[in-house]
Amino acid sequence: MGIRRSILEICVTAMRMVSRFPEAKEPRSILVLRNNDLGDLVIVTPLFQALRAAFPNARIVVAVGPWAKDILKNNPYISEVVECNAPWNNHHAGPRSLVRPLKYIFSSPEMARFKAENFDACIDVVGSIFGSMFMIKLGIPTRVGRKGYGGGHTGATAFLENTFTTSVSEGAVSYVRLLKQDAKVNFDLRPQLFLDGAEIEEAEKVWKHVEGADNNHRPRIVVAPAAGIPEKQWPTAMFADLVRRLAKETCGCVLGSPDNFEMGESIVQQLDGWSNRCGRASIRQSMAIISMADLVICPPTFSMHLAAAFNKPCVLILPAYFDPKEHAFYWEIKGVHHQLFPRNGEKHVQVMDVENMATSLLRSLREKQVTNLGSDLL
Repeated sequence: MGIRRSILEICVTAMRMVSRFPEAKEPRSILVLRNNDLGDLVIVTPLFQALRAAFPNARIVVAVGPWAKDILKNNPYISEVVECNAPWNNHHAGPRSLVRPLKYIFSSPEMARFKAENFDACIDVVGSIFGSMFMIKLGIPTRVGRKGYGGGHTGATAFLENTFTTSVSEGAVSYVRLLKQDAKVNFDLRPQLFLDGAEIEEAEKVWKHVEGADNNHRPRIVVAPAAGIPEKQWPTAMFADLVRRLAKETCGCVLGSPDNFEMGESIVQQLDGWSNRCGRASIRQSMAIISMADLVICPPTFSMHLAAAFNKPCVLILPAYFDPKEHAFYWEIKGVHHQLFPRNGEKHVQVMDVENMATSLLRSLREKQVTNLGSDLL
């Protein structure tokens, strides 16, 4: 632990000791702090079902960055989703700073609004020093965090030990047991996202437009080439080569933010049956497009979690600096994610390997569809 972190941990302890809190009781209102990036939010969505099962009558409020708020629309387990611009533990916070988080915690209007809610309990999913300061400053009597990751456990009333034996989603669901010891936590750990009929209908129209009149039911592929940090990305030229190889037998959409538009254009190269939707599809629209796809191809980022939510096979292209076994354990869903990792000291996964994996998964999907059709006819 560095000197700065040690000093901040002492500050957390001091804040806890001088603060006065209401008497802890079974929570009637629970705040979940998840002010992180898009995929970080998606992967812990099973937590909300577990909380609702344990506390069916409680008010469950989830505080997320404004960039992620739409992800939780239509979630039946959540009472309210609120924006939280807490400037730590996300790519939107800018360069690491001590002043900005402290200024947010001790003087921001958002904190005043949170305090007025008088929450009985709060879960800081990451478990961090600033997260603990956040909970203490709000005067929340039951404060749940994590020890051994981002610090701050000295300000929590209960915490999980940071271990190497649970996945991210399993660890998130385990927080419920700290609020209610006999709570049921054996839920499906796949991400949970909820689309409405209008969103699905709109996505089907997008796919019909992409396919064109003479489609002949080609497999639908989503390519999501961008990542939160450049080091995670597979080279754009390799994505373009891959799509060119797959285009004759498939149709597809390239998804990403407005910043990725030029990348998308260079990948689709005006190929028939392929469309660049970067910057044109919102988060909700991207979710719906993936829900109607047959296959997703992407680096380890937001779209891999969307694929898991909708049970779509995903070719996951890992960069060379990742530990593939560790990534599979913490972040991937068995049977959904099919990771590829650079071999023989190479810097990147080869295009042919991704092509072979994609065609193999699509072949298996077609065989399964034929088998199911035969069973229906019988």
